[in-house]
Amino acid sequence: MDSVVSARQFRHGRRAMTRGIRRRFCAFGALLFLVAVAQADITLPSAAPSPPPQADAFTIRILRGDRMIIPLRGHHGGSGTVTFWIVDPPTHGTLSELRVLGDNRATIVYQNDGAESVANDRFTYLVKTSGNRVSSAAEVTIIVEEPPAHLQVPGRIEFEQTMAGESQTRDLAITNDGGGVLEGRLSISSPWRLASLGYRVESGKTETIAVTFRPEEGRDFVGQITLTGADGALASVLLSGSATSPITFEPAELRILPPREKNAPRTASVTLTNQTGRPLTVKFTADRKIQPIPAIALAPAEAKAIPVVIAADGTIAVDETIVARGNGFSARLPVSAQSLILPQASVSPSPKVAASLPVVPPAPAATSPQQPSLVRQAEPPPVPSVSLNARSVPVRAQRLAGSLWELRWARPKDPVAQYRIEERFLALDGAGALQTNWRDLPSPKIAFADDRVTAQIAGLDPDQMHSLKVTALGPNGAPFWESPLVVVGPPPEPSRRTRTLALIFGGALVVLLVLRWRANRAPP
Repeated sequence: MDSVVSARQFRHGRRAMTRGIRRRFCAFGALLFLVAVAQADITLPSAAPSPPPQADAFTIRILRGDRMIIPLRGHHGGSGTVTFWIVDPPTHGTLSELRVLGDNRATIVYQNDGAESVANDRFTYLVKTSGNRVSSAAEVTIIVEEPPAHLQVPGRIEFEQTMAGESQTRDLAITNDGGGVLEGRLSISSPWRLASLGYRVESGKTETIAVTFRPEEGRDFVGQITLTGADGALASVLLSGSATSPITFEPAELRILPPREKNAPRTASVTLTNQTGRPLTVKFTADRKIQPIPAIALAPAEAKAIPVVIAADGTIAVDETIVARGNGFSARLPVSAQSLILPQASVSPSPKVAASLPVVPPAPAATSPQQPSLVRQAEPPPVPSVSLNARSVPVRAQRLAGSLWELRWARPKDPVAQYRIEERFLALDGAGALQTNWRDLPSPKIAFADDRVTAQIAGLDPDQMHSLKVTALGPNGAPFWESPLVVVGPPPEPSRRTRTLALIFGGALVVLLVLRWRANRAPP
């Protein structure tokens, strides 16, 4: 019995001891945990560090010699701002001071030095945080491009007054104040001439081309130089000059009175004067209605009387021009000769004549039946009309573009040395009389085909009406034929009737389309 109790006591004691050990161990573990918690702010590891900042790399394009504002950008995940630092400056340009904009942004100005052999440039930069963390360097690549070529020419070139047959030269300066190479071709109005019909100017350079003014007549001249670039761009330079004639006619316009008889000659005299200090030889050309005039020699300042004889029949009116030509010059003398005026005739009151002529009835007071009736005088017989341009050739006009027109006419069988295209200008003189002036059109492009001739005329105002004529000159320089007046201009506006019909038809078409649309949308 005692042994049984002892065994129970032993087991109970061992359990109690085990429980005590466990309590002590738990208390010790709790003590260790409290110590660890108390020192957590010192021994616990810190949070993972934020990534370093980054700077953006990019590529820009700039014209050679130009400047540009370049934006810079940094990225930073932490708090605070970043600062920007230039690491490697550009080689062929300069940078301004950095300008910080906030929000991790900044700008800087790059100025290219304009070096022609350089096509690329670069610089690098980095960003730095307030915690002294630094990004890797980012590269800004700069591609240097050529600026487009830019033409610079004077707006007007004026020439001093000169003598017809003599010349005067001015320089046309063509400047390329852009980049690349400026190329093109030139055309010029008569009587100006160019030393070269093409130009090629490099960037920043100027090319001069001699412009020579060599008039053949004594009058005022207005023309232009047209520059056509390789890309089709047009530019123009206005030209102006005046010339005096080496010879003068007195009177300046010859009017010959009608003859008294049909076969009586119509003659007159004109004085030709040499205005220069050198001898001149003058030759004359005129229409067949005027007898040929032999060439004459004039000493310096000499004046000679020249007879002018009308070769046409006295019943034909003449309105022609005598052209006097010397070495490099010409002068014109308008000649007009009236036709023969037949005497008016009285007609007796015979029945036959009275039947064909209007007769005034006899006065009521007449008593004698044999008294002749009073009749009107017969009108003079009509003078046969003769065309002043019997060999005129019709000319057709067609618009090719806004200010570009094409004239077309049949190619004559007889040889033509040159075509002259002129524009008519109307003005009032000081006395209020209407004056007609003609101006040569600048450098028309004339092309020849088997059966026709075409001339392209550029530079006409598309919103204005222009009156043109074409004159064919023979091998001797005399006018061969002259075209009727050709009028070109803007297309006529549609009439009110045309506009009304267009509105009616347009409205009807809209109604039909709406009805068809509704029919298609209707359910079956």
